[in-house]
Amino acid sequence: FLPLMGSKTGVACGALSLVNPGETVLVPDPAYPAYRTAAIMAGANVRAIPLVERNDFLPDLRQVEPAVAQQAKLMYVSYPNNPTGAVADIQLFREIVDFAGRNNIIVCHDATHALMTYDDYEAPSFLQAPGAINAGFEIFSLSAILGGAPWDLGVAVGNPACLAALSQLTNNMDTALFPAIQRVAARALESPDS
Repeated sequence: FLPLMGSKTGVACGALSLVNPGETVLVPDPAYPAYRTAAIMAGANVRAIPLVERNDFLPDLRQVEPAVAQQAKLMYVSYPNNPTGAVADIQLFREIVDFAGRNNIIVCHDATHALMTYDDYEAPSFLQAPGAINAGFEIFSLSAILGGAPWDLGVAVGNPACLAALSQLTNNMDTALFPAIQRVAARALESPDS
């Protein structure tokens, strides 16, 4: 795992650390603006994957042109989704892992809102899908359970090579997280009722 100065740092640095200029990044539409902005800052070609109501705001990967999929280096997904509020099941993550594997795409799952669910829904982890550890990484926000700003804390988990690239960039851009905040977050995760 890799501690981060907030989940936004992780998703923004994902493209900056993994994508070369001219490569393609698949971004859901609508999406959290940092995905598109980070891809543009990395010099990438941004290709949208429409999230539409008739498909419950889930990506229809069959709609991605094969040539675009073959050019893609990174794909962002986010469930529970920001901004649509859509939720996903493990089957969607299996499809994403299969799609990523066939096309040699790294997946960044922004799970910022995974700990904020309701009506007995528990958000599955992208990493629960078979093969996901090879396909990419997941970013969580622990800020909500710590009371929000100024306690910005994120964590990335998943593919070791992706985390190493992300770490190399974030270690040179951010200051180290205050260890006491990391310990408080770990304690909060051990006590889900608190």
